[in-house]
Amino acid sequence: MTEKKRENAKNDFFAFYVGRNLSYILTVPFAKLKVQPNTVSLISLVEVVVAGLLFAVSNNLWQATLAWFLFFLWNLLDGVDGNLARLYGTSSKLGSVWDATSGYAAMFITYFSAGIYSYQYVPISVGKWVIVIGALSGFSVIFPRLVMHKAITEIGSHQNNGLTSRSDFSVLKILALNLTSATGLTQPLLLLAILINKVALYTVIYFMINFFVMIASLKEIFKGNEHL
Repeated sequence: MTEKKRENAKNDFFAFYVGRNLSYILTVPFAKLKVQPNTVSLISLVEVVVAGLLFAVSNNLWQATLAWFLFFLWNLLDGVDGNLARLYGTSSKLGSVWDATSGYAAMFITYFSAGIYSYQYVPISVGKWVIVIGALSGFSVIFPRLVMHKAITEIGSHQNNGLTSRSDFSVLKILALNLTSATGLTQPLLLLAILINKVALYTVIYFMINFFVMIASLKEIFKGNEHL
């Protein structure tokens, strides 16, 4: 990783110190087989969809844990494509788009499938609502990113450095980053929720966190550009 990228990534603690290091190990067989980075991105996209489908239809602990393992495998593959691109010297804008496609899919699918999985463990009268909450949670994660990218396209990235540059995040932003990052603490906390049968609670709590972060992010985007 370049020093700039390392500085931007290291505040996401679980992703940087756990997922990133494990991704280096997983990169070795792909490198030996000369697999291209965009191919890994495509594999990770298909793989996270499979993880979500399995989680959604799981009806026991073992199936749910396997689904979580597939989510975690996506986490590692999300690092492998970048590792390969730097190794081959083939980083490209198209590769970044493929990587983002996989990441956005994972963000939404994780919470939506958690809501569907929770349906069987809550009263029937509220079952459908936990699915809706899961979907809204996934929407809350993706929506401010879409708005931010539109603002960057129309206005310029320098107007949104407070959201895009992680190296100088405040303590509150670092906490929000670690709690909401698709490759961060969302994953070990999801595993814990599965093991203690509290996925419904996980879904509700993360909806509140993601919704609050969405509002705060949108406020910062529009406040920073209100004069334009």
